[in-house]
Amino acid sequence: MCADSLYGDNDPIHWPQPYNQYNCHHGAIPRPHLLADHLIMWWEPTLGAFIPLKDSASPFQGLGKLSDSKMDEMKSLASVLLSRIQVFVSNSQVPLTLSPIMKMMEHGLVCLESVWTTFR
Repeated sequence: MCADSLYGDNDPIHWPQPYNQYNCHHGAIPRPHLLADHLIMWWEPTLGAFIPLKDSASPFQGLGKLSDSKMDEMKSLASVLLSRIQVFVSNSQVPLTLSPIMKMMEHGLVCLESVWTTFR
């Protein structure tokens, strides 16, 4: 991972990747700005979207959370994705990896919303 928390030329979200049997799903990742409703997928965190903890009595400094507007965008996209997964699950056999991925998405959102962390 690079200093900007991206993977440089090997970042499947920013650049097309050569076919790899193990990572064959990379071919299904859309390029940035093709899906107007899902632009949050390519958003890179900025200090403007980071709300610092303003408690002078706290022994910890530099902690904060994402702004409510960014969290709302992420929750909205997650809701759309999870509803699509529910439709897929009801119409076919469920791959073994799908349920843990759904739970990781849900847990990740809860952590982003409720846990104070550093910007990095």
